[in-house]
Amino acid sequence: MTRAVIVAAAHVFESGPNWAEKLTAWATLGTGIVIAITAVAAMRSLKDARKTRHTQILFDFSKSWDEAEIRESAALTGSTYKGDALLELVERAMSDTPTQDDLDAFYKVEIWPNLIENLGVLVNQGAIRPKVVYKNFGAGIIVAWKSWQQGVERIREINGYPETYRYFQELARKMAEFEARERRRRLKKNRGSGSTSNLAASESPQESEAAADKNESSSRRS
Repeated sequence: MTRAVIVAAAHVFESGPNWAEKLTAWATLGTGIVIAITAVAAMRSLKDARKTRHTQILFDFSKSWDEAEIRESAALTGSTYKGDALLELVERAMSDTPTQDDLDAFYKVEIWPNLIENLGVLVNQGAIRPKVVYKNFGAGIIVAWKSWQQGVERIREINGYPETYRYFQELARKMAEFEARERRRRLKKNRGSGSTSNLAASESPQESEAAADKNESSSRRS
């Protein structure tokens, strides 16, 4: 936009000594520059606000992730209520006649996926970028979904609501995609390093020494 204003002002100046038009052009140019500067400042402010928001969200979730009840919930899912045991607890807790013990146990194990579900909602709404979540909690979220996938599917069957833990599932899928890309990147990097190492190993000591001497001579001439 600013460039178009400058071109228009230059055209007016070349058309003749009309000072009124020149002043108007300069005023228009000045307005365009102010607007451009204001836009840049607004974008920077928005970026800073976004960083601050990400930092606050990460801080809050890091504290929650380390709370005793969250650790207990994750530990129960990985031990006492692992695999079929979790499915059986879901069946009992969501039956028509659940015992208080089953309800209490289900409440405890459900705390962990509920936390991740809330984080998934924030990602879905654009409050925090998924890559930031992956760098901080990615591995834990992937493990959590592997532990809870069958349990979530059974809960959906029982309550007839397919959206149950939708954001947990979506977030876990995104974390798995990041993990796959990161694995491919590491594999590609390792292959490149291996090729370089193999090439260096294939050279005889005499060839390596001759190459070093040649490089040193070139450096001196330059």
